[in-house]
Amino acid sequence: MTITPFARDRHRLQADYPDAFVLWEQCERENARAYAGLPASECSVDGNAMALEFKRIIAEYLRGYVLDVGSGVQPVPLYLRDYPPHRIWGVDPLPDDPAHPRTYRCIQAFAELLPWRAEVFDTVIAATSLDHCLSPRRAISEIARSLRGGGLFLCWVRHFPDAPEYDPRDPPAMPADEHHVFHFDQPWFERWCAEERLILWARKEYTSPKIATLYVWSKFRG
Repeated sequence: MTITPFARDRHRLQADYPDAFVLWEQCERENARAYAGLPASECSVDGNAMALEFKRIIAEYLRGYVLDVGSGVQPVPLYLRDYPPHRIWGVDPLPDDPAHPRTYRCIQAFAELLPWRAEVFDTVIAATSLDHCLSPRRAISEIARSLRGGGLFLCWVRHFPDAPEYDPRDPPAMPADEHHVFHFDQPWFERWCAEERLILWARKEYTSPKIATLYVWSKFRG
């Protein structure tokens, strides 16, 4: 029996974070059910007002080859619909949905183990996906590795004040909610990004139509 790269990486992450993996797998099953049929609650489809706002904000920053981390199961994320599809790559642990096949190149893989060499992409996007990672800090490190010097990291995050700093080697006893093992808090999320030599260019906070923080980070040159 041939082991696929996805299965190999899944086993690797399970071995690295055995307790957190149990919680993550539980949330991942719930997310797969929630995304079926592309409901507007999914954060990259028609009918999601915050997805339209994210599209508006990032339009001036999109450039070159784009990687969308946690790109979802819709044909193309709403915020990338007007971008040339031959310049888009996606990565997501969820497989293609036969009812709504992706129309861009997407690899079934993990943000913690991106299957590209260093400094490949000009822009990396993470739209409400980092808080679904098994190890978000490792995912941010991989995002920074994959970005070219001066490249941009555009992310959409929700913060929960006073949420404890998450460590997948010492996870909570229970998931934060049915869809997330943990929640971000702004101070330690921003510190994690800064530690990967990502420089904050812009940050915009929303309370309506949805609580969200949209970031533009640039990778340090040199």
